[in-house]
Amino acid sequence: MQENGNDIVILFTVSSLLIALIVILALIFLFSYQKKMVKQNLQIQQGKLDLQQKLLIASIDAQEKERRRIASDLHDDIGSLLSAIKLNVKHLKTVDQVGKEEQEFLEQTATMLDDGITSVRNVSYNLLPPTLVRFGIWEALKELIKRINDSKQISVVAHFSKVDNCRLDEAIELSIFRVFQELIANTTHHSEATTITITSKLTTELEFTYSDNGKGITDNSQLQGLGMINMQSRIRAAGGTISISEANVLPFLVNFKVPMPQNY
Repeated sequence: MQENGNDIVILFTVSSLLIALIVILALIFLFSYQKKMVKQNLQIQQGKLDLQQKLLIASIDAQEKERRRIASDLHDDIGSLLSAIKLNVKHLKTVDQVGKEEQEFLEQTATMLDDGITSVRNVSYNLLPPTLVRFGIWEALKELIKRINDSKQISVVAHFSKVDNCRLDEAIELSIFRVFQELIANTTHHSEATTITITSKLTTELEFTYSDNGKGITDNSQLQGLGMINMQSRIRAAGGTISISEANVLPFLVNFKVPMPQNY
């Protein structure tokens, strides 16, 4: 009877160990399977993000190429045409047979042509500033700030890091400039601000901070506007990060970072 009892104990022990081993193997398999599924899901999500990033970059690139084409057409074709017409008007003003009424008409025409030429230059500049192409982001930002300050609509105070001689990737420089164009336009048209402050600092990345003393974001839905979304998309497409203050948080503040050249 004792041997039977021992056999039962041994059988029970072995069975228990086998069950425990099966449970352990099942848990290991389940854990491994879940880990594999998580990894696959992450890869799928990363693939989607990579595809979205490529589509975003392609979209922005196409948009900028169209801007460049329009800016060139405005400057080279329409601007040149208006300037030629202005010269003809100036010539007509010197003709002896032109009477007083005709002289006044020619004066008005010359003034309108001057306004038209100025408008074409401003539109062409907004589409693609020549300074940005030739001299880079730092000189382009200085020129943009000077234009805003000269307009007397609002005061812009800027403190830039000592990296004026550093040229970034052309696409990144263009993205930075577009972001500042959008931010300044929003401040000028909607914020009721009197002062804009812009700073930059260089760490492992190039970091910009933009703030104004206006009423800020009054509703978080404003963050979903086309301009805001486009601005965020540009920085992300450039490989950077951006944060924008939420509704009813003052002062209005935007901070964004872009990568520096590898050889800097």
